[in-house]
Amino acid sequence: MLGPLTGSSSLDDAHARPLGEAAGDQAGYALPAAGDVDADGYSDILIGAPCYSGTLDGAGAAYVVFGSSL
Repeated sequence: MLGPLTGSSSLDDAHARPLGEAAGDQAGYALPAAGDVDADGYSDILIGAPCYSGTLDGAGAAYVVFGSSL
């Protein structure tokens, strides 16, 4: 999801939504700022999916969305 070149926006303005890997993962339940995870100078966010179970029941998951200059 790319933001505006100037100003600010919110995820309400996004044309995408986090779905997770399976129904019921609750992806997007939490969207905290993650700081600059990859040290590229742009802030990144995490997408929390607390009900993702994968190979371990109820393990949860977090996905990193890397920021960019666009």
